[in-house]
Amino acid sequence: SSDVCSSDLMAASAMALAKILPGIYIDAVPSRQMPAGLAVVRHLASTGRLRQVVVMGLGTNYIVTQKQLNQLLRIIGPDRKLVLVNTYVPDEWSKEVNATDAGFVRRHPDVVLADWYNTIKNRMYLLWPDHIHPEMPGTSVYARLIYRAVQATRALTGAQPARGL
Repeated sequence: SSDVCSSDLMAASAMALAKILPGIYIDAVPSRQMPAGLAVVRHLASTGRLRQVVVMGLGTNYIVTQKQLNQLLRIIGPDRKLVLVNTYVPDEWSKEVNATDAGFVRRHPDVVLADWYNTIKNRMYLLWPDHIHPEMPGTSVYARLIYRAVQATRALTGAQPARGL
C-alpha cells in the first residue's frame, strides 16, 4: 500500500483516492509546502510507518528544489518507490516546479512522475473557477492518475532481478 503526502489538492481528492487505493494513508494539509512535507515523511520513516510507495504531491503552494527532492529520496531509502505529482497552478512557480520534477525524474529512472499538468490542462471544466482544485469528477481523474503511477512503480519493481535467488 501507499503513503501520500500533499497539500490541499490531494485533500480534495482523498475520498476518490481511498476508493481506488484501499488502505492508502493520506497526510494532506491545505497550503503545505515542501519543507513541511519532508518533515512528515521523515517522521513516518523514523517511526517505522512509511509504506513501500510514497506519493509526494507538493508544489501547488510554492517551489520545490532539487535539493529537497534529493533529501526526500534519502529519507525514503533505496527499498521504497517514489511517485512525484507535478502541478497545475495559474502561477509562475508551477512551471519551475514542473521543470524541477521532470529533471529529477530524468535523473532517477526509478521515480515515477504522475503528470497532473498534462492530464488536466485541456480539461479545465473539471476544476473549480480557481483553476487549481478539482470538482468531484476531477477528483476521480486525479485518483486514477495516482493509481496508474503507483501501478507503474510495481512494474519497476518487477523489472529488477529477484534477490536471494
